[in-house]
Amino acid sequence: MMIETFNRAELATYIQSKTYRNQAAIPISYHRALSQIANPRVGADDVLLIISKNKKEVLGYLGIVPEQFHFSDGSVQKVGAMSCIWVSPQARGQGIAEKLVRKALALYDGQLVGADYVPGIKKIYDRSEGFHTEPYDLSGLRLYVRANLARILPPKKPLFRKIKPLLKLADQLINIIFSFRFLNKKFTIPANVRVETLEELTEVDYQFINHHQSGEVFARDLDAFNWMLEHPWILESPTVDALHQKYYFSSFEKKCRHRLLKIYNKEKDLIAILIFLHRGDHLKLHYGYFQGASIDLVGKTLFSFLVKWKIKTFTSFHAQLNDWMEQQNSPALFTKKIQRNYVIGKKLWPTVEAEETVIQSGDLDAGFT
Repeated sequence: MMIETFNRAELATYIQSKTYRNQAAIPISYHRALSQIANPRVGADDVLLIISKNKKEVLGYLGIVPEQFHFSDGSVQKVGAMSCIWVSPQARGQGIAEKLVRKALALYDGQLVGADYVPGIKKIYDRSEGFHTEPYDLSGLRLYVRANLARILPPKKPLFRKIKPLLKLADQLINIIFSFRFLNKKFTIPANVRVETLEELTEVDYQFINHHQSGEVFARDLDAFNWMLEHPWILESPTVDALHQKYYFSSFEKKCRHRLLKIYNKEKDLIAILIFLHRGDHLKLHYGYFQGASIDLVGKTLFSFLVKWKIKTFTSFHAQLNDWMEQQNSPALFTKKIQRNYVIGKKLWPTVEAEETVIQSGDLDAGFT
């Protein structure tokens, strides 16, 4: 068993090789690799991918996204964000995942973080001794705007997979019965609001965002925002090609795109910039920047787009917006409080646990998925 690492140049060469294309399991999708290579925060020697392998095949891998961490004193440190970790089912129980994590910790001098990790993998992080023992918890809210039982329930139990056609029928009936609520004028864009849609951010847009980034430990600059928008990890396609069927994580989706909204008030002042990921029938608010006093206009505009875009499920980890939504008559059938866990390197924890810390839902690798 050996450990192999790839920096930007090495990764670019690797994804063009026969070794990459002919192996049974690929450790990174082709377009995800191109995105990683284009990351404006990547240095020439930064490791982006770690592979555990034997002579015949890949046994496991760990992806890393170089990011910036902003300390409370104003200093900035490069950190590594773990973007995925996988071990072949045939190689599990050999400590491969822990070896990959320990290697990443060594390469990034302990400055390592991970977003939205599966609780079952926490024991690996604990054994590595490089992370704070408790996760950083980010509270969120999920709105179920339309019935979607056929998608939500089958992964939970085999029984639901067997009755999926019945669940689809139930979804149709529920959505027909409750569709009248979308006729409510409360779910239209307020008369004193103007909305623009964007494909990318300009310097002027970023000036507005930067004014509202106080406390963000993983704050993106303009280049980092547009890198995320222009170099997706999940491409829109009804099918998955033969190469990417060998990749464990998602690489294609029938619908997957970022949506950007700029919201202006009646005085023509910019009051909000919202950045979403629209994946399938699920909309996620990855970044929300707005004037605090404009929350009512922003929230009502958001509700109108949940209806307009025919969203079934909406997720937000924006504390101020979530507090507002919980007090409203929203277009949702019901809502649910959720939580996202972050694993944080010991050296970074004192800053992260500070009361004024802000983490946006799209920070680290989460903005791509």
